[in-house]
Amino acid sequence: RRTELSATVPPTARRMAGASGIAAPVLALTAVMAVMSTSLASSELIIAELFGWGDRFPLVFGATAAVLGVASLINGRLLGRRGIDQIIGPVAGVYLLAGLAVLAVTLAADGTPGFWVFMPLLTLALGCQMLLMPSLNTLALSPMAAAAGTASALVATFSTAVGASLGALVDAQFDDTVTPLAVALVIAGTVVATLVAVILRHHAASPTPAPSPAPTPSPAAPNRG
Repeated sequence: RRTELSATVPPTARRMAGASGIAAPVLALTAVMAVMSTSLASSELIIAELFGWGDRFPLVFGATAAVLGVASLINGRLLGRRGIDQIIGPVAGVYLLAGLAVLAVTLAADGTPGFWVFMPLLTLALGCQMLLMPSLNTLALSPMAAAAGTASALVATFSTAVGASLGALVDAQFDDTVTPLAVALVIAGTVVATLVAVILRHHAASPTPAPSPAPTPSPAAPNRG
């Protein structure tokens, strides 16, 4: 198994490093993973200790997870009807605006906005992440169709490891306010919006259309003959 990995991983990594169109979606995905990591790690601190909703933390966490699940389902339907380019641009814009709104209400409240102001805006931002991640992952893997399995593992490893490390840096800045998370969200939103603009400009200049998931085949009609 080790021999097989050494024979496939390094060549695939070199090909990915030299391939056009991979860096931008991978870095955008990493920025999204950083916010996802820090929001998960700090969620109990923020909801239970900062907002004083400790007894209702499971309910709040579950409701937020349910919203993100719905966002994921919506993303699947959108990708079945529209191309990735038509989705990631508007979603990246909303993601950045949501981050700016979180930061604005946070600064206006000296770092401790009200629960019913902060949580809907944060959930909106996290919902945008659920729409962005599958598309960014598809864009990162599209130039590596011949080695999609290994490339997928490398993208996941890099984005998760680096994203979690960046998220840990944000967690270390926790100061009994949501300001570190709000600032991280704006930085990630700016990075993602900038990189998505680069991706879309690259696709506009390329004769090759942007990848889109293949439609789900309809079940075959029963043979009546």
